[in-house]
Amino acid sequence: MWAAALVSLASNGCGDLKIAHSQIGDGDPSSAGNDGGTDATSTTADGGGTPSDAMSPPAQRPVYADVQATLEAKRFAGPTTGTGARGHCTPSYFLWVNVDNSVHSWRGTTKARIDYGFTDNGYHSYLFPSDVYFTVERPFIFVDVYRMDAANVLVSSVPYSENFASVSDGVILLDQKIDGADLGGTKVRRWNATSMMTEDITGVLATRESPSSFVNDTLVIPGAKDAPYLFHIVDVAKKTSTAVMFSNGNLVVQTEASPDGLLVAYVAGGGGAQLRLYKGNLDNAASRVELGSEIAALPPYFDDPPTTGQEHDFRPTIAMWGKKLLFATDYGIWSYDLASKALTPVQLTANKLSGGPNLMCVMRSAGLLVYRMNNDPNNQVWAVPLTALFP
Repeated sequence: MWAAALVSLASNGCGDLKIAHSQIGDGDPSSAGNDGGTDATSTTADGGGTPSDAMSPPAQRPVYADVQATLEAKRFAGPTTGTGARGHCTPSYFLWVNVDNSVHSWRGTTKARIDYGFTDNGYHSYLFPSDVYFTVERPFIFVDVYRMDAANVLVSSVPYSENFASVSDGVILLDQKIDGADLGGTKVRRWNATSMMTEDITGVLATRESPSSFVNDTLVIPGAKDAPYLFHIVDVAKKTSTAVMFSNGNLVVQTEASPDGLLVAYVAGGGGAQLRLYKGNLDNAASRVELGSEIAALPPYFDDPPTTGQEHDFRPTIAMWGKKLLFATDYGIWSYDLASKALTPVQLTANKLSGGPNLMCVMRSAGLLVYRMNNDPNNQVWAVPLTALFP
């Protein structure tokens, strides 16, 4: 069930593009900043930029092919993965697991690749490594903790936990049993690799589900498989938890913590892709915003969109860069600024061919967007310096 850009044209190197003779109806360039991870260098404490990078919107709509060419010039090739490989970004690494359960990583700053000597058993669909550790389950026996920066260094084996996520100092455990006693739910705990001690993060939460995301120290755990249910939102650094109710949709594809609150990408009962923001992680009518509808209502960015009304249609694959929501479409990747409401392309498919990303994540410390397109037979992963797109 769980699936595992730009400022104005003048400021991002697109100022020399051919411009079609029609007016852009909306969309200030983003004034929000460069990453939004606690591991990265941010312009401000919350990852946002300063108002000085905001500029007036361009007076005319650009041409698709010119923007595509300019964006492609900013990307560079990363590793290739196997067909159907799962992937995940840490602040500094892109890690992927091929269908044969072999584990590999690629460091964004050095381009160094590691092919690990251990394997992942594929028991869980999610991957939550850290810059320091990657955790592998040996079902019903142990949770093995390996170094990320070495090919085959086992740090320790932690008593079995049903679900887990790696952090820089150890492992976050989502325990349903402790010393053989069934808890009747899930208790979030932290195992420290230095002290070899375990501390409680939460009390027992009313869920036995696997986590749907772990971003910026925020762990999200659904309360059930079928709506309606609560999403439990756990800040593992502050040792606090809250919950919001999810009720209208039959398939959640992805969750993501953002500076503005929990984002839930889902497919509604009628089949349409939708994105909900719970502002401030609050659960009331005023705080629940359907961002997918806001995005769909924005006017065209291009004078010659690939398909009228579909150039930036939301698809439920998302990642955050500060206050910029990066989201998939049928024709590439776009950015929607949560602060300014600006909509801008980040990467586009060649020749307006349909083929959105089937893998997309942000390496916060390295300042890179990593993505792979679903129509690429070579399974090439590309990296885009987000600081070049969002100065």
